[in-house]
Amino acid sequence: GSSVTLRLRARDSAGNQITTGGSTVVFTYGSGTSTGTISGTSDLGNGQYTASFTGAAAGTAVSISATVGGSAVTSVSPQIAVIPG
Repeated sequence: GSSVTLRLRARDSAGNQITTGGSTVVFTYGSGTSTGTISGTSDLGNGQYTASFTGAAAGTAVSISATVGGSAVTSVSPQIAVIPG
């Protein structure tokens, strides 16, 4: 299947962008019927983290979630749908 890049830009509790790496970030998906795999997360060293979602089976949109250091990211979760083709 095709892949898309998931990107998280870390911010502190005041909303300021964090400009250093070193956190453990894990992306997950749920609440939809599309399926796929999420790669391991890459730390870009500047407060940004990326992973790839590769679609496997078509279905309804799934919500993408993340944790930083084990704490859930509280911003609105993006959604991805795998479509046939």
